[in-house]
Amino acid sequence: MSGAAGGGGSPGILFRCDGSSVIGMGHVVRCSVLAQALKSRGCDVGFVMRELSGRADDFIRSAGFPIEVMAGPASEENAPLTETDRARTADAARRSQARCLVVDHYGASSGYLRYMKDQGITIAVIDDLADRELTAADWLLNQNLGAASLAYRTRPDCVRVLEPPYALLRPEFGIARKRLARKFGPDDRCVLLTFGGGETAQLCAEVMEALNDVPGLDVRCALGGEDAASMAQLMAWADLSINGGGSTCWELCCLGVPMVILTLAPDQAPNASALERQGCALSLGEWRPESGARLAVLVEHLLADPERRAAMSRTSRALVDGSGAERAADSLMALAGR
Repeated sequence: MSGAAGGGGSPGILFRCDGSSVIGMGHVVRCSVLAQALKSRGCDVGFVMRELSGRADDFIRSAGFPIEVMAGPASEENAPLTETDRARTADAARRSQARCLVVDHYGASSGYLRYMKDQGITIAVIDDLADRELTAADWLLNQNLGAASLAYRTRPDCVRVLEPPYALLRPEFGIARKRLARKFGPDDRCVLLTFGGGETAQLCAEVMEALNDVPGLDVRCALGGEDAASMAQLMAWADLSINGGGSTCWELCCLGVPMVILTLAPDQAPNASALERQGCALSLGEWRPESGARLAVLVEHLLADPERRAAMSRTSRALVDGSGAERAADSLMALAGR
């Protein structure tokens, strides 16, 4: 890994995350957002990632962070992190003099985290699931709605930063939010399709075919990382979004875009349900081609009901203000700098 994560006396922070065209880019994107906020506060930041297909390592390099790339397994599943992986990560932390390791990975077991903790490193975990013991964690972030009610197994002194006030969004969403004056009317026809950073072209095609039954729509499909730079503009343009239940939801909330959520992975289901209960979205459930007729009806009814969409927009904007990365960085910096 070129560069150092702990030079110059400032807190050195190392991130361990993965992303690809198959497993998606959500973990990588939110880590890079937190990393940028930490860097702006004087932290030296680096990344350790597996070598997988897609643009994950290029994305991190283009953001200006040093990165060490390890060989990935034959499968591109979000596979458990191995003993070799943890040894390489621990070595990278020693060489970069990192005081803190941020792990955003479902494959990081409690044993993996404990091993890293035993190296004398502060352990920070970004999580969505509360599906494993996290007693090695010194700091825990879960940006999802309902996170505070999950039965996390942590130490009493673990710092927890939970719920959408800590949503990790790129700065352009906060900027777009300040400039945006939303109005909703019965003639609104602008629909955005966005399903994350994986391989979504086929899904976009299926959804667009389903929407052929709704007359007069102006539909735009954001294909993963290709449209990442213009995502805030696309969301500001949209009268309605059809999207997955991952991190994109918090970007849409920040800009007050009413949502129809398609559950694209099991871990998205709680988020989709919580956002529907809160009044920010309608959840279609797991997407299947036969879901198309129901989707078309939902879209037509929502576009014809500007008062309902305006209420969804107000509720969404109240949840996420675009400053979550700043709050999270301040919290983690205080811990890492002790």
